[in-house]
Amino acid sequence: VVDGDRVAFTLGPSEGGAGGPEPAALVYRAGASSSWFEEGTFAADDPAGSSYTALALAGDWLALASAAAADGRGVVDLYAFDGATWSLRQQLTGAQTQTFTGEALALDSNLLAATAIRDGQPVVELYRNDGEWRHEQTVALAAASLDLKGPRLAVGVASPQALHVYGRGGDLPTGVCVDDSDCSGSCVDGVCAPPDTTDEGDPEDADGCGCRSDAAPSPIASLLLLALVIAGSRRRPA
Repeated sequence: VVDGDRVAFTLGPSEGGAGGPEPAALVYRAGASSSWFEEGTFAADDPAGSSYTALALAGDWLALASAAAADGRGVVDLYAFDGATWSLRQQLTGAQTQTFTGEALALDSNLLAATAIRDGQPVVELYRNDGEWRHEQTVALAAASLDLKGPRLAVGVASPQALHVYGRGGDLPTGVCVDDSDCSGSCVDGVCAPPDTTDEGDPEDADGCGCRSDAAPSPIASLLLLALVIAGSRRRPA
């Protein structure tokens, strides 16, 4: 991962040395003479010797995920650079109903997105840094990839192939939903479907079917689905 004049990457057990993945991740920085120097080394706090499986770098923050740590519940370690050294500022640990999968991370400014399992379902967990990293909301998508840029979150889904783009906002507009609580029917791929259908909506009702435009926003309604940018399936050659 490259951000500005820094590059960060993870190391597997075989790369970190015979005794395990020590270090599990490295950060290099470009010097004044156009040469790279090692700025930080990071070891996964995991007695099983597993390495970090995902990382994200933004400015002076580095996020590293390990799925095997914390008795298999996974962790996300958040490191900060103070101008001289990198140090662990906070460790996010999955609760009993939440497990960090370590499959994907995204970090930008004061927002963090991480793949996880909550109540047996794949989700994306969002955290905000207001002096401490705190859980802000959950997006019910099985993410294969994540990216954050300012107020935008991109979630790549493998099946069905799609890229969901989210942005921060207030109330949900008619026809756009995050979960079933925002609709009089069901929330299907970010669109409200009326109670009498199971598809993405009634083709005769293009503006969102059964979504309640006057409904109060739910606790996670601050993240709105702005657009489904890419959606398709692979075509088999004839």
